Amino acid sequence: MKRLLIMAGVAAVVVGVFLLGIQTLKVLDARRETSALRSVLPDADLVDADGLPTRIPSGSAGGTVVVFFTTTCEYCRAEIAAMTRHAKAFGDADVVLISPEDRRRLDALNREFQLDGLPRFWVLRDTIPGLGRRLRIRLVPTVLVYDSGGRLQHEFEGWTPVETILRTMKGAP
Repeated sequence: MKRLLIMAGVAAVVVGVFLLGIQTLKVLDARRETSALRSVLPDADLVDADGLPTRIPSGSAGGTVVVFFTTTCEYCRAEIAAMTRHAKAFGDADVVLISPEDRRRLDALNREFQLDGLPRFWVLRDTIPGLGRRLRIRLVPTVLVYDSGGRLQHEFEGWTPVETILRTMKGAP
């Protein structure tokens, strides 16, 4: 009887490890697929501050930094504030802030952080079905750093110090 219980326990552990392994493979596959979707600077229909259709600027000598955010996210606001304080450090890079929120909220954010005065900063509205959904953005802020050729260099999910983003843009780990 004791031997039977031990064998049943071992079998349960083996099955549990097997199922955990399958789940881990699914998660890793999903991550690889998401990275592939984000691997090149996306070409998508967005809306600019004037409500006009536009696309993400590309071909900038300094690359492109794409930030998915919401105006109610405190981490997003802190990251945007830090980016505006370090605007000159972004050099020739375009900084594209993308949110699914309405124009009124984005206009308020634009005024609050004086983004109109920063020539290479863009605030764009994501439209339905949405670039964020297509790129599987599940957490804000999410920062995608692309080189001048539009290839993904690094992705950050959650609040990231602006110094880390700038180091990544310069090729440092």
